[in-house]
Amino acid sequence: MQSDWLIQSLEPRRLLCAVHVEPGDEASMGYSTASAVTESRLSWTGVGRLPVAREEGAGASVGGKLYVMGGFINPTSDATPGVDICDRVKSGWPRGRAMPRAWPHTATIVTATRVWLFGGYVGADPGPATAAVLIYNVKTNKWTRGPDMPAPRGAAAAGLAGNTVYVFGGRNKARTTDVKDVYALNLDTNQWSTVARMPNPRNHLSGAVVDGQVYAIGGQKNEAERSINLTAVHRYNPKKNRWFAAPDLPEAQSHTLASTFVYDRKVITVGGESAHNVATANTFVFDPYKNEWSVEASLPKVRRAPQAALIGSQLFVAGGSVIGAQRDEVYATQNLDDVI
Repeated sequence: MQSDWLIQSLEPRRLLCAVHVEPGDEASMGYSTASAVTESRLSWTGVGRLPVAREEGAGASVGGKLYVMGGFINPTSDATPGVDICDRVKSGWPRGRAMPRAWPHTATIVTATRVWLFGGYVGADPGPATAAVLIYNVKTNKWTRGPDMPAPRGAAAAGLAGNTVYVFGGRNKARTTDVKDVYALNLDTNQWSTVARMPNPRNHLSGAVVDGQVYAIGGQKNEAERSINLTAVHRYNPKKNRWFAAPDLPEAQSHTLASTFVYDRKVITVGGESAHNVATANTFVFDPYKNEWSVEASLPKVRRAPQAALIGSQLFVAGGSVIGAQRDEVYATQNLDDVI
């Protein structure tokens, strides 16, 4: 492991969780389906390598550390249960406790000391979807089971708004149908419910929450060679229990499940693919209050389905793949506060 994770030691300043602020009526937020695209600046620096090259895993930031969990590790899409950890103080990649079972394509949210994984596809590709929920406690280095989802789901997205986790999109157990149903887990009661269905179901999408509004971003219809990537973005208002069209992505994009974030009340999405196995280096930022996407500086290399996380004011992007070959490089932004 290279020691250059210490390339720049920034104190965490604006690592944001979704804070609920009721925006009032929809017009005051400026929501329409027209996209305005502006150019901006963002710099990337290589900061080391993963111990194991991988894609389609989960990425999470807890306590200033980057957790990379699961994913595919070779061209035949064998899955790993491995958990690798890195922080900006200690060199090396210690291993966390392995997942109880290997499964990629899982939707992820983070609470104070826990990483929650919702569903996914079990084992090597093309494994079936699962309804299981796994919880990793970073303090105890232990996995526990959460309450199963109402039905199996793989390649879905999730967002935490207040005390409720919303799981949306993805495919059914047999991977034959893009699912419309949206499930909501109340973290106070550990009870699931069903809320308004998605207007445009798809898989391999990503999710984000800004001021209590839940965003479903991009994704694809169908799978593999039959997949069609989308520019579609939708927003769910929990108080109204309704979905609304939001401005489209600047380009069609999927496979950003583990590389989409909220920073300073803006959504950042990095890498992914534009068509089946066509990796991109795109970095897009959406400002819901200006109702526009900006096109930021691209990653140094194209990356499909990378694992990534925000640590303080830096964004780390690890692994991913190019034409079916998993990669181990890790990149970080150095000036996120200046740009976003």
